[in-house]
Amino acid sequence: MCPDVSAKNSNRSKIQQFYESKVIFLTGGTGFLGKILIDKLLRTCPTFERIYLLMREKNGLTIKERLTKLLDDVVFARLKKENPEFAKRLSVVHGDPHIPNLGLSANHVALLSETVDIVVHSAATLRFDERLGVAITTNMAGYQTALFACPRDV
Repeated sequence: MCPDVSAKNSNRSKIQQFYESKVIFLTGGTGFLGKILIDKLLRTCPTFERIYLLMREKNGLTIKERLTKLLDDVVFARLKKENPEFAKRLSVVHGDPHIPNLGLSANHVALLSETVDIVVHSAATLRFDERLGVAITTNMAGYQTALFACPRDV
């Protein structure tokens, strides 16, 4: 006998149903909005498959060290108590939103294009005196690259 899928889905919101089994590619995950999104998805949409976080080395920290620092943020305190294993669904992809093509390697482009269902581009430069070319590359061109790297969602 097959399980009643409609009964299972009726207990969940449309957003929870939307994210079910989805793979997400997130730029800007170390920023304010990115942290809030990660926390919210992990706490309220338990059936998504994975979040790939675009991350670069910064301030002398490797991406692994930055991920550890990110997960120690107070934003994740409640999540750590409720689900200590939450970080298992996060993966880091080395890249840089400040350079063309997000600085993604060919391997990462292949991985993302084969697996990602949803792209969330929240990386941005917040400097008001940033050179225009850098601001455009970071705030807009990265999103276009992300869409091309992950064509399943286009």
